[in-house]
Amino acid sequence: AKMFEKVIGTDTSTKQLELAPKLPNVTYFLTPPTMSIDELQQTTSISESSLDLVTVAEALHWLDLHNFYAQVKWALKKPNGLIAAWCYTPMPEVNDKVDAVFGP
Repeated sequence: AKMFEKVIGTDTSTKQLELAPKLPNVTYFLTPPTMSIDELQQTTSISESSLDLVTVAEALHWLDLHNFYAQVKWALKKPNGLIAAWCYTPMPEVNDKVDAVFGP
């Protein structure tokens, strides 16, 4: 969060958000696992092509990936927005393209 002017954090768990560090440039939002772009925009004030970076740590397996990637594509700045996602091993199956990179 120190490297960014504004950080938006989301989680589906109220408890996780309560435990998140309180920083002046970070705003947290409780979000359901599946939501539309309109709901995302209304809940978080994220607008189209407004994000530099989207990170997902240990959570891809909880998401509706088709919906999630559509939202990321909508929200990231064009052409230089970046998504960074990571998981601990064993790596869960994500999709054929991702699995080809990280698979055995």
